[in-house]
Amino acid sequence: MKHALTFSCEGLAERYQGLLEVTQAIAAQRDLDELCRDLARYLPRVVQVNFVALSLHHPAKNTMRLQTIQANVPADLVGGHEGPIDDSPAGLVWRTQEALLVPDVSQERRWPSVMNCMMEDGVQSFCIVP
Repeated sequence: MKHALTFSCEGLAERYQGLLEVTQAIAAQRDLDELCRDLARYLPRVVQVNFVALSLHHPAKNTMRLQTIQANVPADLVGGHEGPIDDSPAGLVWRTQEALLVPDVSQERRWPSVMNCMMEDGVQSFCIVP
């Protein structure tokens, strides 16, 4: 029993250390590409993460732009895509300012082109936070 408790505490300490590193990266990093690289490196110590992406709203065009993306797994993911707000899950999150969890990409019917790309890259679920 003592070993299970020790392992649990060590795992918790590692997750807290990971959260501290994530917080420090967010506070210190001024370059968005570097921030995504740091988050892709530190977040897996806290939660399961395959990629980190940053989408920005372009007010003059009223579009969402996938600014940068960093993957921890082999994937054909490239930033720079821009499209109407209603054509991406990031647009919904930007508009509502509420997190979005899609537990099964294959069952999601909104944003078919985005879901097809995600399925091609092996993404099974995802979460977007504002």
